[in-house]
Amino acid sequence: MAKRLKSKLKSESKKIGRAIAKLFKEEVIRQDLIDTGLMRDSFRVSIKFTRKGDLEIFVSTVDYFQYIDGSPYFFKVSEAVYKSKEYLKLEDRLITLMTTEFYLKLPNDFDTSDAVSYNFTFTGF
Repeated sequence: MAKRLKSKLKSESKKIGRAIAKLFKEEVIRQDLIDTGLMRDSFRVSIKFTRKGDLEIFVSTVDYFQYIDGSPYFFKVSEAVYKSKEYLKLEDRLITLMTTEFYLKLPNDFDTSDAVSYNFTFTGF
């Protein structure tokens, strides 16, 4: 059962990654920052759970990110994406994934009286 659940988690994280990439694409179009399809179609998002239980979201695109969020013009594409209603809905799905991933890693002898702490950190913008 755990293997099947892990497979579903991986599949769901890929779906969420594609949805986030789509949000970046739409934001770049909305801000009218590019006029070619190469950049719009080059967004890739990978979602990974580290051994420490951290969630990493890696967004990449074809050599253009320096112009989007790092240029002197600061278009703030990432900021707009992460503040959007659509992303907040995806964030709920990510929290569900994190919770499930945490559940799968619980030791067998875990007792409800054991202390548990949750740490969520956001390193963005």
